[in-house]
Amino acid sequence: MTSEKRLLLIKQKQWIIPADEQTYAELRGLGISHTRLHVDVFDTLLDLKIKPAGIAGSVKKFDTVWNPFLEKVHAAWKRTPSTKFQNDHSSIRMDTTHSGVYEEIKNKVERIEACFDRFFTRWGSAWTFEHSESHGRHRISVGFRHGARPPVIALAPDLAGKEAPIVIDFGNTRVLITDDDSGLAGSTNLRQLEVLTKAGIEYKSIWRSRFLPQSFDITPEALSFLISNGVSRP
Repeated sequence: MTSEKRLLLIKQKQWIIPADEQTYAELRGLGISHTRLHVDVFDTLLDLKIKPAGIAGSVKKFDTVWNPFLEKVHAAWKRTPSTKFQNDHSSIRMDTTHSGVYEEIKNKVERIEACFDRFFTRWGSAWTFEHSESHGRHRISVGFRHGARPPVIALAPDLAGKEAPIVIDFGNTRVLITDDDSGLAGSTNLRQLEVLTKAGIEYKSIWRSRFLPQSFDITPEALSFLISNGVSRP
């Protein structure tokens, strides 16, 4: 018996996010290019597109990602003596309590900021980073708000591929969403939205535009309407 493909997903507030690059690549292969989906949208897609493709979904809480990251940051910080670490639901404060570790921490500040940047960018958190010095001591203050923006998921070349085109027909009007193949600079991550009208047995393009997948937002109600009115593939 062939084993069923399984998507690894993370639930962050009202959003469903691919847990890894392989899951995101699988979703792109189904024409789902968003790096996060509203729970209601995901439930609809699960029934109408994902399960029929022989793929199941496994959803875990965001804490399963956030807590291990926080523990690693805490552990790395505490390896330096004379340090303090505090955090709550929206902030982290990292202090040194002795000037003897001044140079050691000074050399690590940029790497610490880069570490937070990678995590918060990947998981779509708005965040701030402030570093201050006083009397030979350091303070790093990090503010964050999870779920504030779409996550950024970079795919390795062997996973990126081309996304499956999406065709939505409304009578004599067709909406076509495809990868942008214009070859223009910066077009690698763009998709193309095209509207065509039927003329005899062929379709004629009447309008087209390019967009970044993460900037193309759609309500659950609108997506359900589009799907229920005929999503097909060429």
